[in-house]
Amino acid sequence: MGDSRYPQDDSWSDVGSEDAARSRLESQEDRWDSGVGLHFSIELLPGATGAGQVSLSREPEPDTWLIGYWIVPDKWGFGL
Repeated sequence: MGDSRYPQDDSWSDVGSEDAARSRLESQEDRWDSGVGLHFSIELLPGATGAGQVSLSREPEPDTWLIGYWIVPDKWGFGL
């Protein structure tokens, strides 16, 4: 995202082509199917620049999940 306040290890920052995006989505689908977790993009309008990300991940403890979210700094303060 280019802003030090936003996670620099954003898992989609290295996706630069349609084939790479398709491969990443298939990987995410495999993670969901295996019960490990999933990442969702946040968009304010279809086709707009992403506003952030939500992740859901299984933790090592039984029946425990972690939910996290990141909002890009220029979208802070809008109630997201």
